[in-house]
Amino acid sequence: MPEQIEAKLPNEPSALIRLALGDLEKAEQSPDYEIEMGTWHDSYGGICEVCFAGTVIAGTLEGDPQADLSPSSYDVATRAKLNALDDLRCGSVASAIDVLALYDVVDDQALEITDGLSFVATHYDNSPEAFKREMGELADKLEEVGY
Repeated sequence: MPEQIEAKLPNEPSALIRLALGDLEKAEQSPDYEIEMGTWHDSYGGICEVCFAGTVIAGTLEGDPQADLSPSSYDVATRAKLNALDDLRCGSVASAIDVLALYDVVDDQALEITDGLSFVATHYDNSPEAFKREMGELADKLEEVGY
């Protein structure tokens, strides 16, 4: 098994989303990256395709654009956070909270609220602006309930 990279990302889903939105903006401007929500961080002929979580691999985690990287390239905690971002981009809030093992740190009222936050997210390819707006709104709602 290849050596895993240790990294430090925020624990809160709201902070993870905001971090990913910042990295997404940078990746959109970079000639090295193309946004493709179906791939993590895969290099194809000089261009690296990245998803929402993949932009964090590219940006914050400083992934090499010539490298094929995925959550399994990282330590267990980072892997969970990248997988949670993938769930969040699809609107699967409860799944993301479960992946992050945060259910035991909030009260029952917050659980009811987060269960109600799951939604069908606009696909990035259909409208990058709507996708980013929805992710920002989701981060705000998650922060309101302590996530």
